[in-house]
Amino acid sequence: MNDALLYYGQPSYIKCWSDVYLHNDTREMVVTGGKCNGVSSCDFSGYTELERIVIGDNCFNNAFYLRIDGLTKLKNLTIGINSFVRHGYGGDMSFSLSNCPLLKEVRFGSGSFRNYILSYVENLPSLELLHYGDESFLNTESASFQSECMNEEVMTRFDEIRNNFIWFKII
Repeated sequence: MNDALLYYGQPSYIKCWSDVYLHNDTREMVVTGGKCNGVSSCDFSGYTELERIVIGDNCFNNAFYLRIDGLTKLKNLTIGINSFVRHGYGGDMSFSLSNCPLLKEVRFGSGSFRNYILSYVENLPSLELLHYGDESFLNTESASFQSECMNEEVMTRFDEIRNNFIWFKII
């Protein structure tokens, strides 16, 4: 089957920013700003060869969840300003990042994941940098952070987040 036909069968969270078929062996995903605001969910876990994910500013603003799990080659995740901002409440809006053994750097732009209720970050043994901007995860009610590599200095930064944000250190 050719790529033109395969394109129509791929998930809407891919078609909203790419006008070509994205193969499962893709190594990099870059979503430019202002894309995919009509998408209700996003799961990059099927793209097992990904090494880098970059999501621009103001993207995926109606998505109920983002799941990134088991990407054994992923090294970098960057999410721009005001992305994954669910307007209004309702449903189990959640973010899950787990089981990415080579992931070294995670950056969340200011205002990202605003109004998401649940957040899980687990099993990232190579994580060296976790950066988030002001008001990221604003209004999150429950969060779990579990990673054996994180040192006390980094965990202290999580405790500084305001607005009912809770990180449970489970090591």
